[in-house]
Amino acid sequence: MFRISYPTYLRPHLAYSIQASGPCLNMYTDSLQHIQHAGTNLVKILSKIPYKKVHKSRSNKPKVGVSIFTSSAFNFEWQMKGNALLYWFLWFLIVNVFVDEAQINTISSVNKVLQAFESGFDPEVYQNITEVISSKGYTSEEHYVTTKDGFILCIIRILPKCHVASGRQKVVFLQHGLLDSAHTWVNNLPDESLGFILADNCYDVWLGNSRGSTYSSNHQYLKPDDKEFWEFSWDEMGKYDLPATLIYILNYTNAEKLSYIGHSQGCQILLACFDEHPIMQSFINLFIALAPAAYLGSIKSPIRYIAPFAKTVEPVIEWFGNGEFLPSGKIMQFLGLFLCKPNHIPFVCSNIMYLIAGYDSKNTNVSRLPIYVAHTPAGTSVQNMVHYCQGIVTDRFQKYDYGPTKNLQIYNQSYPPLYNISQLKIPIIIYYGGHDWLASYNDVHKLIKQINYTISSIHYFPEYNHLDFVWGLNAGKLLYPLILKQLSKV
Repeated sequence: MFRISYPTYLRPHLAYSIQASGPCLNMYTDSLQHIQHAGTNLVKILSKIPYKKVHKSRSNKPKVGVSIFTSSAFNFEWQMKGNALLYWFLWFLIVNVFVDEAQINTISSVNKVLQAFESGFDPEVYQNITEVISSKGYTSEEHYVTTKDGFILCIIRILPKCHVASGRQKVVFLQHGLLDSAHTWVNNLPDESLGFILADNCYDVWLGNSRGSTYSSNHQYLKPDDKEFWEFSWDEMGKYDLPATLIYILNYTNAEKLSYIGHSQGCQILLACFDEHPIMQSFINLFIALAPAAYLGSIKSPIRYIAPFAKTVEPVIEWFGNGEFLPSGKIMQFLGLFLCKPNHIPFVCSNIMYLIAGYDSKNTNVSRLPIYVAHTPAGTSVQNMVHYCQGIVTDRFQKYDYGPTKNLQIYNQSYPPLYNISQLKIPIIIYYGGHDWLASYNDVHKLIKQINYTISSIHYFPEYNHLDFVWGLNAGKLLYPLILKQLSKV
């Protein structure tokens, strides 16, 4: 058996398990109390959503909810008080847009809404990723990797459709972007989703899940309710998550190298990983970067207007509770089932995505909007979001800025060090879009100048926005065949 030799500082505590049933999804069913009037009706609607209570994969106790609504409306237990503003906004949106005020407390109006749920919803809205993969006729496995700093990551494997001898399979690892999860690679139909397309072409497909996201919110010693749990950014993803995950995959498959496909933050953390652990370059035969996020100074998304106010994490945490940012949950499934249905007003969902990621309405499969919204955002830490904001303000590809005093303790200097990406030696292929508001033209070209000597090819899609590279309606015909061709040459 081929084993990888790597330095001691890269030896994480690896854990592995495949559950016979049940997902690695670290979710729990929110407790609902039916109180009165409009609150009672909305709770009935939310309770109607098919939502499985999933047994936790580890021994962490269930999250303790914090009530964020007063008894005048309804008591809805959420795991963190920080998203109160979002949930209040959604509450008023639901009441004012979809339910007539004069009839909100009538049985007939509630029944009409419940009937809407019972007819025509896509089961993928409430399915976890392994159920989605299975429903499409593919075989998946759940693997667990424990990082050096104690995070327990769930990685998903999609077995190739054709038989390949052990040690001879072509291994491909896919890493999602910010606020996303492994779901992003299987969100569309089989002939439109990169995860399925790769499996159809005999690739051994592995899907990563970053710490703090829906499928990777467990830790050896900490609970998601602990503030310390959320004290990370993409620095730690590059330093701990990727080395542990990639080395585990190579050891498990007996492969010498793998191909890496990253989207957005998935590219960013690999570049960070290469700086922290240069030896990791020897394990990757090709790096395909989809809408790579590294430099952020020229983003066009409205996020740039928020960035200057998030220079330090402390004031932001005051708004978002214990440090978790936009977790996936039942409210998102409600939005996916009801607000984004084609016969209601899906333009609300699509326009929110366009506002953040860039506009490309022709390449959005409106019928899939409920699935997109139900599983994204998948959560991250407030500190990770602050790190992004710091990158927007400074226009530097650098480590997290804790402030002069703490920087001196951590980095031995008063300012955060820059990531060095000038020593890359692996072939890199870059894809970027003209309508991308998050990985903008100028920012991508700034990255290209830094790593130009190792880039094999650059592909520009003038009409693509940030999400088209993973969800685009025509990606299966326009983009993914190019990726398959490039992978075949490795």
